[in-house]
Amino acid sequence: MLKILREGTEFAAYKFLRKNYFFGHFMRRGGWYHYSHHLFKRGSARYDGRVHHQLIVDGEIGMLKADVEHFPFQSFTQLVDRQNRYTTLEAREIVEVSGKIDPKEVEYNIRVKPFKLFRKFYFKKMGFREGVRGFIFSAFFAWVHFLKWAKYWEILQDEKKVKEIQGAKHEMRNNEIQM
Repeated sequence: MLKILREGTEFAAYKFLRKNYFFGHFMRRGGWYHYSHHLFKRGSARYDGRVHHQLIVDGEIGMLKADVEHFPFQSFTQLVDRQNRYTTLEAREIVEVSGKIDPKEVEYNIRVKPFKLFRKFYFKKMGFREGVRGFIFSAFFAWVHFLKWAKYWEILQDEKKVKEIQGAKHEMRNNEIQM
């Protein structure tokens, strides 16, 4: 990485394995040891979505052959607070982008998908091999999915709030066009 910073590169961004630190331990299983491409040249990429969901890169993506250690939080309280904030933003973004979604899809994302995600993280991606950390991780991130969709459902219960969110979206678009 230092060589890239010193000498420059033809790549607009780099993909690398992100090694996440979770309660005193680097996670290797459960879905949290994965490729990421959050290293990019300024002006060569941008995030789509409010919570860094997808990096849109203008140019070629290279590969780093080293893990990048990631220490995303210092306490469970900090993690919960951050995900609470993110799920609020994500629920609002669903309203902005998609408006009212078919109630069956909403119900699926509240009642069924969190269990499927737990099964995926804990069993398919072998989170169980991480011990109690793997269980906490799997349960928590299934819960995060549930929270996002429960908050979306909550917003839909208040028509005034839906219009407020969608109005803010149109106002932001108008400001972008005027710039």
